[in-house]
This record gives sequence, structure tokens and C-alpha cells, in this order.
Amino acid sequence: MAARRHVPRMAALTPADWQDFQTVITALEPTLERAFDAALINMAYQRNWAYREAEPDPPFKDGQPNPHVHWHITPRYAQPVHFGGMVFDDPTFGEPFEWRKVAVPAKVRRAIIEWLRVEIGVVLE
Repeated sequence: MAARRHVPRMAALTPADWQDFQTVITALEPTLERAFDAALINMAYQRNWAYREAEPDPPFKDGQPNPHVHWHITPRYAQPVHFGGMVFDDPTFGEPFEWRKVAVPAKVRRAIIEWLRVEIGVVLE
């Protein structure tokens, strides 16, 4: 989850930004728990990818790191979850989350997003 405008650090978020964050999390957390039969949801605020030498994310700006406030929101589950023809497993459930790259096809990503939109009640105009 990311701010719609460039925000370089959490301290730059406005009170309205924080209210928006709370509103989104209040809807998203229980919806993710239902969607993935998650026992819990981990949320991590990380800026370190903007500082890595290989493939910084977001890319450097004027030769300098260009961090952007965003959160990784990760459902955690004890049993494998089937969604969109894929099996999602959590081999480190009960321990700190370990990032691992999982290729999720665009079709499955769209299905997850659509499911969340319907469950949360987001209407796209």
C-alpha cells in the first residue's frame, strides 16, 4: 500500500494521510484474513529498497536514493491457501516473515484485487 503522492518518509505524512491509512487498514485487514484464511496480518514499513545498488525501487533520482513511503501487507497462514489456481504457502508461519520472490501471474493478481474490491465494497467509476 502506498501514498498516491510522493512521500519520502513517514514523518512527512499529514494527519489526513494517517486517517486514510487507518480507514484502509480497518477495511483491508479483516478482508485479507477472510480471503486467505489468515491467522494474522503482518505490516512492514520499509524504505531500504530505494538504497540498494542493483535495481533500486523506486529508481534513483538525480543520482540519489528516492525512497517512497509504502507498506508491505502480508497475510500469514498455517495451511496452504488456494486462490486463482495457485497455492500460496507460508513456510515460516509463526516466525518473523521472510521475503521470498513468488511469481504471481497478472491474471491471479487481478483476481485478488477484484475479490478485495468486492469484499471491501470499492466501486470503480
